[in-house]
Amino acid sequence: MKVVLINPGLSIDSDDASGQETRFFPEGLAVIAAALLRAGHAVQTIDLCAEQTVTPAICQEAEVFGLTGMINQFAGLEVIIPHLRKLNPRARILLGGPLVTCAPELISQLLDFDVAVIGEGERVVAKLLEDTTAESGKPRLVSDMAYLSEKEFLRPAFELFDLPWYVSGLHRPHLQAVGMSGKMINNLMVSRGCPRSRNCAFCGQFFGHAIRCKPLALVNQELGAWTNVGTSAVRFQDDNLTLLPLERQEQLYDLVSRFNLTWAAHSRVDAVNPQLLQRMQQAGCKALYFGLESFSDQALQFAGKGISVAKIQNAIALTQAAGIRPAAFFLLGLPGETRESLHTAIQFVRNSRILVSPYILCPIPGTPLFELARPQIPSMRDFLRSCAHWENRQLTEGKLRINLTDLPDELLLETYRELKELGRH
Repeated sequence: MKVVLINPGLSIDSDDASGQETRFFPEGLAVIAAALLRAGHAVQTIDLCAEQTVTPAICQEAEVFGLTGMINQFAGLEVIIPHLRKLNPRARILLGGPLVTCAPELISQLLDFDVAVIGEGERVVAKLLEDTTAESGKPRLVSDMAYLSEKEFLRPAFELFDLPWYVSGLHRPHLQAVGMSGKMINNLMVSRGCPRSRNCAFCGQFFGHAIRCKPLALVNQELGAWTNVGTSAVRFQDDNLTLLPLERQEQLYDLVSRFNLTWAAHSRVDAVNPQLLQRMQQAGCKALYFGLESFSDQALQFAGKGISVAKIQNAIALTQAAGIRPAAFFLLGLPGETRESLHTAIQFVRNSRILVSPYILCPIPGTPLFELARPQIPSMRDFLRSCAHWENRQLTEGKLRINLTDLPDELLLETYRELKELGRH
């Protein structure tokens, strides 16, 4: 079959800690493409984030469109799906990704797709395409699939990255400079899953809780492929790299050292220690990203982070002592935030000179925080549309769309501006 995979435009206002806009290679879409190519389908990918376009010729030849989407891509999906329907009403539209996985019933009421793939789709997508060719026009029930309601929701089991490397030339990587001495970097995932997300009130965990590691042979292939196109640094996009088994971490650090790459990763403040940080620094780690979220213990407790302000301060000090630059994500607007905690956060960032990326709370459908925010969402469609350029919209309007604190909107917006400015230095 002729399949066109599309990554909708991505609207981000909070740039990376370096102050630069970041666009990353759409690895999830590439994995789906690899699965379909292996099954013998003709695949074309279009990345609207990279300013590629969907032409009428491409659309009219397609038999299936596959789209992905995060919460800030809802507005883009609203535009592209009717466009595809108009150009080729015969083609089926498959929707996957974090947004529809977190809230399939809600999204099915708002977007006109034929099939939703819930969770990780590379294992089932080829079987699904085979089923869509059935004379009945509806997919048959096959292994690892379960249909829910008229939208035929598919809930595949979480699967490992066990696919061959995406063929050379299928995608052109987006090389970006992201806070690592101006080096050109690309993203890479070596695992899926986050066991600490079980209690998280705001995280729409797409990959589940169990950690599953990518085979080292495949990691070696991917690192080689990136270096061959000029990449000199890598940003590991795993939820928490330092939660991987220590033996696997050691193997990974040895591997990345052989390619002479510098790199950054995501971690937790309760998942680092001096010995581990020193080993990471020796292996080329230049920056470590922590989800600090708040300097209020009450807000951290509500968010289910399982950390404290004291742990935050200790982890940042340890990271700096190891010669790695800490980078922090802040989530402004969590219940329990106070004037004092906002002031403390600003002073800590200013004094420690860490990289910082602030965000204004945007509750993800399907999370406990979203349920708490529902009374402040009169129109679900308008809310999801506003998630594109979320921060800029509220800065322009001078008020928050959702405020779960006892603080005035103006104070939270001013704190965002100040942290944003500190993050540029």
